[in-house]
Amino acid sequence: MVALVLVVVAVALLATAALAAASVRILREYERGVVFRLGRVLPQRGPYIRFLLIALLMLFVVLYRPRGVLPEEKVVSLTPD
Repeated sequence: MVALVLVVVAVALLATAALAAASVRILREYERGVVFRLGRVLPQRGPYIRFLLIALLMLFVVLYRPRGVLPEEKVVSLTPD
């Protein structure tokens, strides 16, 4: 009987650890997260580490950086040709 209780407790701990590991999201500096809770939009989430309840919340990552380089921002060579 004691062995059965230990097995049930171990399975519960492993399930909790797996759920906690799956709920961690890391957003980089140029990314933002749009969070939906049961289909409704929540405020935007900024960069770095975020914890989500994966059963209730969905996170969509949006890139928040410019795609190309503007001509005035191009690197100019200072060495003579």
